[in-house]
Amino acid sequence: MKLFKTSYWYWTWKTFLLPSRLRKKFTTAFLLSGLIPLLLVGLASLYLANRVHRIDIATLEESVSIQLRDAITRSIDDIATSFQLDVAYDELAPINFSEQPRILQTIAERHFSIRELSFICTTPAFCTVGKETMRLVEGEASAPPLLDRSKSSEFQAVRTLNRTYLRTEETRSGIHVLIIAAPVINQRTEIVGVIRGELDLDFIQQLVNSVKLGGKGYAYVIREDGMVIAHPNHENIGVHAADLPSVRDAFTAHPLSPEHQGIHNFVYKNITGEMVSGTGVLVPETKWGVIVEWPRAETERLIGIIMLQIVLFALLAAIAFFILSGVLAFRIIAPIAYLTQSANIIGSGNFNYRTLVKTGDELEDLGNHLNT
Repeated sequence: MKLFKTSYWYWTWKTFLLPSRLRKKFTTAFLLSGLIPLLLVGLASLYLANRVHRIDIATLEESVSIQLRDAITRSIDDIATSFQLDVAYDELAPINFSEQPRILQTIAERHFSIRELSFICTTPAFCTVGKETMRLVEGEASAPPLLDRSKSSEFQAVRTLNRTYLRTEETRSGIHVLIIAAPVINQRTEIVGVIRGELDLDFIQQLVNSVKLGGKGYAYVIREDGMVIAHPNHENIGVHAADLPSVRDAFTAHPLSPEHQGIHNFVYKNITGEMVSGTGVLVPETKWGVIVEWPRAETERLIGIIMLQIVLFALLAAIAFFILSGVLAFRIIAPIAYLTQSANIIGSGNFNYRTLVKTGDELEDLGNHLNT
């Protein structure tokens, strides 16, 4: 039994297989020095990945909303430009009544969404102020009686402000239309008439349908009172959504205010109860809001995959650290076990025994001293 305890294999077995306080200390030190930084890096990576992902989502949503707003603005400006007529004479007289049908027909042919056009009188010497002098409906000249528009908000606004007027209106049949009115100006910049148009919102609906944001992101247009007037799902047109955070932000946030210059969006349940992230911008000309929403189920799928990859990498790294710490602890303890074995052999009376520790450090010095 005493001979067994002086053998190298006994001390190797005792060092590596039996509980060792020194090995535990080394292993614990290696694990703590490796796993704590790994844990901190992993948590920081999760936070940064989630933060950057949300910024990317908000940036995409805001970019799409601005693009759609600009596309709507360009379309409306193009239509409104067709309504702005300057005549070549300086008399306070309307455009020749016989020429009015041709002019209206020309404007109607430029834009498929125009459903009604009319000239409104502003010259009392030639016609009744505020009453239509010519009306075109669905591309055809309307039969009398012509309508009295003298009390309409568009007529009053154009006469007072001498500029193009826009507003949204819901017809009796529940269809939303865009009203455009613009002055007809003579050479002395006098208003010699008002041209009024009523447009379907088909051109807005086409722009909304063209929006692509990932696989399921979409956009819609909403009136200032919160009613949806264009949506990819036609069942949602006419629904009120004024309480949504993105809608409130679109109509209350000043585009130049410092607190709204950065990228931002909101997370909420939309009008169908689906959890989405969304943002909104205002179309100043029409007081419409452009709302962009992206279902969270889709936007969170990618970040979920990224986070899973980070967690798996951290687990693999932790396992590697655990194995490596054990190996390093064993390599440090092995010379100590050998020195313990040597001391036991020499202590048993074998003074011819010599240690052979070649570690190039204090353990080798200890072995040499033991030999001495």
